Amino acid sequence: MRVNMKIMWVAVFLMLWILPHAAAAQAAPEKKMADKPAALVNGTMISRDTLEKEVTKIRELSAMKGEQLAESQMENMKHEVLERLINYELLCQESVKEKIPVSSEAVNRELQGLKERFPDEDTYRNTMANMGITQAELESQIKRNLAVKNLLDKKVLSTISVSGEECETFYEENPDHFKEPEQVKASHVFVAVPKDASEDDKKEARGKIDAAGKRLEKGDDFETVAREVSQCPSSEQGGDLGFFARGNMDKTFEDAAFSMKPDETSPVIETSFGYHIIRVTDRKDARVVPFDEAKDTIGKHLKEQKSNKIVEEYVNDLKKSAKIERFL
Repeated sequence: MRVNMKIMWVAVFLMLWILPHAAAAQAAPEKKMADKPAALVNGTMISRDTLEKEVTKIRELSAMKGEQLAESQMENMKHEVLERLINYELLCQESVKEKIPVSSEAVNRELQGLKERFPDEDTYRNTMANMGITQAELESQIKRNLAVKNLLDKKVLSTISVSGEECETFYEENPDHFKEPEQVKASHVFVAVPKDASEDDKKEARGKIDAAGKRLEKGDDFETVAREVSQCPSSEQGGDLGFFARGNMDKTFEDAAFSMKPDETSPVIETSFGYHIIRVTDRKDARVVPFDEAKDTIGKHLKEQKSNKIVEEYVNDLKKSAKIERFL
């Protein structure tokens, strides 16, 4: 299941980043209905078909997150997406004009990084084939993406710096950002009970969790039992859920976990999801993160803020000298 979810999110990444841009730039003379222009950027067409596909993919991604976008929101989104495609096309054109170099080694590194998101080479190739992407198209689009990145690094991002004083000011003016609540680190053995489970199914699930509990009482290793019995994806990590604060888990589960000490194992806990046996492995008291520990993160945050603003200004300057026609 985790492998399938991983592949799904890689596919989402490909749809939302590589594919729209790969299809965005097409020759203006094309007359097919599917290729009616949504915009022309210095004579290069962004087709309505490309725009609609991009908007559809964003709607699908929102649905995956459980979000429903109203038609009015989608109409606004359509205009926002078109502007993003226009911005991207302008940056691509500028990278060509500036003769921004992209090495084959850099393309290969990006390609290898993408491949590593898949469990194996066959899955990668099958996914590419199902999405209609050839290796040449993928490499070409990666090269365009890197050219834009290198352009921004050269023209914009290399000029940005953040001083220690700026970091200190941000730290002092935003104290709530650096408060960490109490946290526990826990593992669990989990046996699911669906909401529509019959009484027999519930008894079977209870039998499984009770059997796991007896193994633990006899001294069996918790990680081993979790790997063999637990029906949570965390079973691959021996049931480890990592650190979490209140408000992130089922309340019954949280109340049990936060009432326990490190190395303590709970009896069977029933939640709306099923049965759990919890083992707390560590705790962290609530604290304020000291400046020395936070300063690198603050620096990155402030640099990102400055970058967004300066990149926006840079793109707006490109727009002033470009011929852009919108047809929405």
